[in-house]
Amino acid sequence: MKGSPPQSPRRGEEHDKEQSPRFSRRGEEHDKEQSSRFSRRGEEHDKEQSPRFSRRGEEHDKGLGIQIADPCLYGLLKQFVKENRQNETTAEMVFWKFLRGDQLGVHFRRQHIIGDYIADFACLPLRLIIELDGGYHQLPTQQMNDAERTKWLESKGFFVMRFTNEEVLGDIDGTINKIRKYINENK
Repeated sequence: MKGSPPQSPRRGEEHDKEQSPRFSRRGEEHDKEQSSRFSRRGEEHDKEQSPRFSRRGEEHDKGLGIQIADPCLYGLLKQFVKENRQNETTAEMVFWKFLRGDQLGVHFRRQHIIGDYIADFACLPLRLIIELDGGYHQLPTQQMNDAERTKWLESKGFFVMRFTNEEVLGDIDGTINKIRKYINENK
């Protein structure tokens, strides 16, 4: 038919992506190259330098060469994370109040899966892990497990700081100052 508007392809027909412009919800033409350079907040970012993480914590930046979460164990570890968050110790609760909301100038995650382990607190941009150790960490078998865990995390480029629950509850300012010092030296 002459003069009739072009029809969009029906199911199963080829659609020429090169010729048809993409439009946003507001009807404005969508520039794919332009939009890929900006974050959701409209800030320009450099794809080459900023690592990207999936919802499961897998790192997409090939430059770092590691995968943060083990896909085989992820479901089980995620359940442990949920339980740990619901049953946090008094020291973890007090400590989190000082870390949450970027209060130290960097973002921390609580109960974050890394490999086969769950870090109590993790700052991924600085590759900093903070562990709070209760009384059972004094047992010889637990000390061996902690040493093995620290060795693995350090082999992946993380720095592990350990504090006892007593340190956190007895001297929270001193504990936070040690972390603040590390952050300032490594930012």
